[in-house]
Amino acid sequence: MTTRDMEIEGDLELLIPVAEIPQNAKCKTSSSSSTVGSSSHRLSGLEAISKVVRSWASKKFMTGCVILLPIAVTFYITWGFVHFVDGFFSPVYDHLGINIFGLGFATSITFIFLVGIFMSSWLGASVLTIGEWFIKKMPLVSYIYSSSKQISAAISPDQTTNAFKEVAIIRHPRIGEYAFGFITSTVILQRSMGEEELCCVYVPTNHLYVGDIFLISTKDILRPNLSVREGIDGFISSNLRHPAMEELEGSASQGKIHRMFNGERINSTENRSVLHVALRAPRNAVINSDGKNVVPDVWNVLDKIKEFSERVRNGSWVGATGKPLTNVIAIGIGGSFLGPLFVHTALQTDPEASRFAKGRQLRFLANVDPIDVAKNIAGLSPETTLVVVVSKTFTTAETMLNARTLRAWISKELGPSAVAKHMVAVSTNLTLVEKFGIDPNNAFAFWDWVGGRYSVCSAVGVLPLSLQYGFSIVEKFLKGASSIDQHFSSASFEKNIPVLLGLLSVWNVSFLGYPARAILPYSQALEKFAPHIQQVSMESNGKGVSIDGVPLPFETGEIDFGEPGTNGEVVNNHDELMSNFFAQPDALAYGKTAEQLQKENVQQHLIPHKTFSGNRPSLCILLSSLDAYRIGQLLAIYEHRVAVQGFIWGINSFDQWGVELGKSLATQVRKQLNASRTKGEPVEGFNFSTTTMLTRYLEESSDVPADPQTLLPRI
Repeated sequence: MTTRDMEIEGDLELLIPVAEIPQNAKCKTSSSSSTVGSSSHRLSGLEAISKVVRSWASKKFMTGCVILLPIAVTFYITWGFVHFVDGFFSPVYDHLGINIFGLGFATSITFIFLVGIFMSSWLGASVLTIGEWFIKKMPLVSYIYSSSKQISAAISPDQTTNAFKEVAIIRHPRIGEYAFGFITSTVILQRSMGEEELCCVYVPTNHLYVGDIFLISTKDILRPNLSVREGIDGFISSNLRHPAMEELEGSASQGKIHRMFNGERINSTENRSVLHVALRAPRNAVINSDGKNVVPDVWNVLDKIKEFSERVRNGSWVGATGKPLTNVIAIGIGGSFLGPLFVHTALQTDPEASRFAKGRQLRFLANVDPIDVAKNIAGLSPETTLVVVVSKTFTTAETMLNARTLRAWISKELGPSAVAKHMVAVSTNLTLVEKFGIDPNNAFAFWDWVGGRYSVCSAVGVLPLSLQYGFSIVEKFLKGASSIDQHFSSASFEKNIPVLLGLLSVWNVSFLGYPARAILPYSQALEKFAPHIQQVSMESNGKGVSIDGVPLPFETGEIDFGEPGTNGEVVNNHDELMSNFFAQPDALAYGKTAEQLQKENVQQHLIPHKTFSGNRPSLCILLSSLDAYRIGQLLAIYEHRVAVQGFIWGINSFDQWGVELGKSLATQVRKQLNASRTKGEPVEGFNFSTTTMLTRYLEESSDVPADPQTLLPRI
């Protein structure tokens, strides 16, 4: 066998199997045997080539059949269908003497089209329903019709273009409750006892595009007279009626809101009423606490503030040297500082309030850091400065430290007797007020049913704000807050703004698991709003136990933070500001997907960094203007929202034992610092880390000057 023969044989072996040459042929050595062997090999090669050709031809023929068969079948069926349909109306045309091929088919197609239009109307649907009723009464025909209908429904254009067919209400798994959903399709369930029509009902959960699908018997579905569009709109608004709303209604049925307005002691851990609503109630209102109407007492203080502030503003009350008191420093801490500061900052851009405040200054001192003290008195003269000390018991350590500092500042310049002319108090402890050097007649009361963070509408905020802007401006602020109080106590839950805000917060925190909330006021005038709400919300909620002292298995508060949005003053700039404002909800809701970024030709390595998942909840509040009345409304909305959250979570939003713990520990530290500085006692009684830090602090702060004014060169 030649080398070429071997190559050909090898190629053939790769294509088809070739029978082996018998072994005995190899043993023959005669020339004739060799010739026969050579002839046999050539014959075997020709047979192999013949098989390859036949195989190739067979495959190509089958390929042609495979391609032509569906075309032929389609043409045959179509041609048969045309003749079949044409046969319906062709006899009519033949009878009329009209013999045009395809005219019957065209007429049939037109007829089918008109049937589709008719059946899409309410009249056609009614006729179809009646016809189906008769068909379903026919034993054999009903099965054929039902099967055919399911097949046609599966390929129906209406089935694929409109996901929601009809609004439906079905029974909720909990007895006595119902769920709101949309019918997407119907199916027929064949049973031995007969057939049953089932509806596929989509029930949205917290999002229109996220939900559950149920197969429900048509007999168990309630069909409200609503269009799909009305149903979607209704879901978006009534989505707020989550089981949490039922929980809220249950708590309200026990009278929590009613009890708060009636002065009952809903602050059970401190055995106190919660009546900040009485601070802005109309003069003729009746709000009782322990059987006594507290509104007259509130207005007695308000009248006193009005009279005093007007005397200071018109120059009837002057300082020790006879100069008018045009500068006010309000000393407080926490709620006694953040709330009034928020209102003061917001009022600065109100034209009317600005006009009333012309030539006057109002500053707030809260931090005991000597630098903050120095900043507050910088540029002021004791001769024209009035200090308001805010402390209910007149024992608050931080407040009294700052009060003593400013008393020393006044006494140093004007003498100790000037204190009575330059310092007033917001307190109920008249004994300590007088002992401090302030005339008790210049002390303005508030009550134990007013929590510090809810005290803006008491003398805590009303006195310094009236001194700056006049009582008439502050009264508008109180009326705005009172309008929300009335709304909160009387409006239905579906339209109750504080209730809806509180419910949304509970939903976002406890159900969706969002632990933080950004408050972004798109007005520089509201720059202090977020810090105040942060104090109100985070000091009120976030409790670990229920009002009955039972540990809670869920979160009961959010982390509040925020800063003002982009600044803007004139109209075109304000449009730029609001463009950012209105863009945020969509950005939070829809985000940005990787597919969208790819279509925008974003570089591949940047896509993970620019992708945003979206589906983040947001809430927008629009105020037509930022005057005193609307500032009061805004404050009251958020105060009541916090209360609603507490009602739903079952916690006490009005105590502050965590703050009290911090104050207690701070007292221990203060005693240690005093003992170490005056007696040289070592730091002890604390953990190792705290002991180390306190020791280092004592070493590094030994040269801090006691007089805050000496810090001015360092600022």
